[in-house]
Amino acid sequence: DLKAGSQQLEFAVPLDADPLEVWDLQVETEILTKEEVAKEAPLWSGKVLVGVPRTLQEEAAVEWAQYRRDFLAEYIHKPANDTVAAQAMETMVLEGFYRGAWEDIDYLDKRRGGAAKWAPLNHLERLLEMARAYADVHSRYYKDPQMWELVMLGLEFWYRNRAALVNPGWVHNEITVPDLILDILILLDRESPVHLVDFVKSRLDLQRDFKDVGQNLPWRLLTHIKLAVLLNEPANLRVIYRRLGDEIRLAPDLKREEWRHSRWQGYVGLDFTYTYVEGIQVDYSFHQHGPMLHSGSYGMGFLTYSARLAYVARNTQLFPSESLANLVDMVLEGQQWMVWPQQFDYSVLGRAIAGRGSGNAGALLRAVQWLRQIPGVPREADLLLLEKRLRGEEQPLLGNRYFWTSDYMVHRRPGFMATIRMASQEAVATEIVSWMNMKGHLVADGCMYLYQDGKEYADVFVTWDWLRIPGTTTEQKALPVVERQHDSIRGAGELVGGVSDGYYGCAGMYLNRDSLSARKSWFLFDQEIVDLGTDIRCPTNNHVVTTINQN
Repeated sequence: DLKAGSQQLEFAVPLDADPLEVWDLQVETEILTKEEVAKEAPLWSGKVLVGVPRTLQEEAAVEWAQYRRDFLAEYIHKPANDTVAAQAMETMVLEGFYRGAWEDIDYLDKRRGGAAKWAPLNHLERLLEMARAYADVHSRYYKDPQMWELVMLGLEFWYRNRAALVNPGWVHNEITVPDLILDILILLDRESPVHLVDFVKSRLDLQRDFKDVGQNLPWRLLTHIKLAVLLNEPANLRVIYRRLGDEIRLAPDLKREEWRHSRWQGYVGLDFTYTYVEGIQVDYSFHQHGPMLHSGSYGMGFLTYSARLAYVARNTQLFPSESLANLVDMVLEGQQWMVWPQQFDYSVLGRAIAGRGSGNAGALLRAVQWLRQIPGVPREADLLLLEKRLRGEEQPLLGNRYFWTSDYMVHRRPGFMATIRMASQEAVATEIVSWMNMKGHLVADGCMYLYQDGKEYADVFVTWDWLRIPGTTTEQKALPVVERQHDSIRGAGELVGGVSDGYYGCAGMYLNRDSLSARKSWFLFDQEIVDLGTDIRCPTNNHVVTTINQN
């Protein structure tokens, strides 16, 4: 019954749109004459610009200002160390080719990093200490013009030599260096030189970085957030947080996106029958670099980066509530089970097993504290209980759990925790990266750690016999020679499985590693653990050893 002329239309606009910009809506009518109905031809189409209500603009501006304050307080503004800043000022070269540099730094160092730090990073870290002194109201260098000039001189040195100051690996080039430069520019709190901002942007790639997954995603996104804070770009911030929230889902949801399926295969270099995705698994264990258990290493990185970013967004609507709930469940149904009392089980540390002080659960405590401070966080009482446990103020969690997507069992009783780490032939047992974990080939061949005070294996791995890993049955022969800085070790379980009722459990595997085959099983009770091995065969002349423990 509509007639020609002005008509009133009702429509709703999703608030997912940018509230700081005018919305451009396409409108098409369906007003047709009887004759035109048969032709299905619309009479009119056009474009309507809808202005954003002032109240919404004001709320968005207030939210951005609040986020920026919270972000700067958490990530950027740290107390200055005037002694360190003064020493950096006094020793900086002020003339010649090396003006803005330091004589004691090896700028030609080409180490990838990892166990050995890439030396040129010392340059940017000293500039960061100087910038902190410049920005700290309690520093004697607060807003000191000479300090500002020297910091800029140091940045210009890096810029002039940017073609030479490139690391052989990707991490420092794409994350660490841009991250440090952005911290410095934000602290200086002046209009940033265009060429320095463009240099940072040249090291970033939003399309590339958005396609990263697991721990590497929030790690990369943090750098993009710093750039948005520096350039005052709230619209970009919302896009970044949407991508972060999208990653904090369980594996069945992630699998729906085809691009994830083969992302890790080129890196791992192993073929598997089934489709896997990296990230939070359905049993709340965590995988990275293919189907490989990494809950205490990459999983902790994923958790701490994401929880901290959720915390700084606590006064906004940026962080999705569903993502927050998934993070909390990852902590309580995953990581919590793998810690005793403040030490992560070494089986969930991946290649980081032998690092000095590896597995300390201090990062988990910090993540729990960040999550608890978010208004409306789910399961807050359970998080508080975990925080007290990590502080040694509450009795430990008790029970038995089998993480079936990771071939991993945890058994917890008053006074001890035991873990069993297996890996099927459809999984990655462990990896060697940057020459780390060069002897860890057998760590998932039925390894069983036993903890009472959590310090049983602290820093013991330098002197370990890696052919006699606790719980394993192994052929006594030389480990494979590592000929490249990265390699993935396939699991040795022809058949792997476990069952748990939540308090008792049993696990088993058909071991098939090179010439050795065996059937291994574990039965876990209150005060005893029964380990059985049978049908152990090895046609070579090498000895076969089953190890009870080595600590």
